[in-house]
Amino acid sequence: MNGDVFTGDRDQPHYRPGAVAIKDSVIVGVGPESEILSVYESAQKIDARGALVHPGFIETHLHMTAMAYHGAPFSPHSTAATKVNYSTLKSATNPTITAAYTAAAACSMLQRGFTLFFEAGTVFETDAFAESMTKCGVRAMVSAPFAWDDLSTYEELWPHMMPDALKRRAPADAGRVIDQWKHEIARNKDENALVHGYVGLYGEATATDELTREAVKLAAESKAIFGSTNHSMPSSMSKKRKSGAIPVQYVWTGWAP
Repeated sequence: MNGDVFTGDRDQPHYRPGAVAIKDSVIVGVGPESEILSVYESAQKIDARGALVHPGFIETHLHMTAMAYHGAPFSPHSTAATKVNYSTLKSATNPTITAAYTAAAACSMLQRGFTLFFEAGTVFETDAFAESMTKCGVRAMVSAPFAWDDLSTYEELWPHMMPDALKRRAPADAGRVIDQWKHEIARNKDENALVHGYVGLYGEATATDELTREAVKLAAESKAIFGSTNHSMPSSMSKKRKSGAIPVQYVWTGWAP
């Protein structure tokens, strides 16, 4: 109550003063403060003191484990000095570490106004991730870790980002990826779950045409979101795909040196 409630509605962008009614973690009412207070009763009322109240932001590409390494004394790309990089550390997690990293990431995102993020396919312990996110009360989307089945181009471009430990935990195997996708999208059976699954390809020319088609097919059949990283790779190294039109619901974008 007593907030500058931003709605995102062009016809009624703000309620000043506005209020939001919440029941069982679900928003059930948004409107002028007087109207909301007359319709809903609550034992707990939070006075926003005129501050902006807005819908949560959505982060569409976040490497959850990498957040813990920001500021670490090593290069995110080169292994020349320390012999480690992000890929090395991402492959060294376990359920306890992932749960802790997830909680830290969730709190950090909440402080910045984000209430939903897509984990970009780099979490191995997805069940620990989902449990931790749920405890923190933050929504997330999760997919198979390192969904790839062809590393030839990636290793040619960035060999230092492909340590043996990562290849052992995430072999370039279509069967592994498809089984993990099915595990993740099974979460979607519970519409009220805070963590849902999606069909995500790691991208960067690491998926064969066959795996790409399987991803699109599975997403369509399960009515799940399909996504793939679309990095700007050197044209001389890019692989031309002939998989036809793909009904992508969103595409991550990024960069490559």
